[in-house]
Amino acid sequence: MMQKAAVSYYPSYIEEQAIHKINPEIPVKSITAYVYDKFLDKIEEDFEKREGLVFVGGFAHPPNADAVLWFAREIFPADSGTDSGHEVLRSGIQSDRRD
Repeated sequence: MMQKAAVSYYPSYIEEQAIHKINPEIPVKSITAYVYDKFLDKIEEDFEKREGLVFVGGFAHPPNADAVLWFAREIFPADSGTDSGHEVLRSGIQSDRRD
């Protein structure tokens, strides 16, 4: 099917490279999901030293909403009991959903 498409888009060059390993003639392009005015000079690679978590997605799409709700109900409460001070942010269409 991909050979018949004019082009297939993927969120990063990694997927593009993986497709081209299978068949270099498949028309594939990567698109940058986020554009920043300024990139950080140093990004902390040690996850123990990072802060917060952000979910970005269209929450009108049931799998996205389900994932955030599962995280909020099953995973985050266990972490919150440690008084970690972690913050979780939601962003996207219908990100104020509470069900």
